[in-house]
Amino acid sequence: MSRNIEIKAHIENVDALTARVAQFADDGPIAIAQDDTFFRCDSGRLKLRAFPNGTGELIYYRRANQCGPKESFYLLSPTSAEGPNNGLERSRHTASVRKQGGR
Repeated sequence: MSRNIEIKAHIENVDALTARVAQFADDGPIAIAQDDTFFRCDSGRLKLRAFPNGTGELIYYRRANQCGPKESFYLLSPTSAEGPNNGLERSRHTASVRKQGGR
């Protein structure tokens, strides 16, 4: 499994932070529109991420339920518009759908 460290933060003023980070960045920020559908899973977490161009990812991951930075282990499986979403939704194990997108 691949792994990363997840750090989530609340940003009071996105415009001010963008200006500060621009001093160090080569480009950006880049908005990534995505729809995440979460499924109940006995071990770990499972979500289907769909992008506007019809591609997506089925993502299985494990991470602790704790505040602050946390290690996350994950497996990514590419999908397409004709991919597993229809079958997963029919399994009736959908927990929630969250649309996400940048500025």
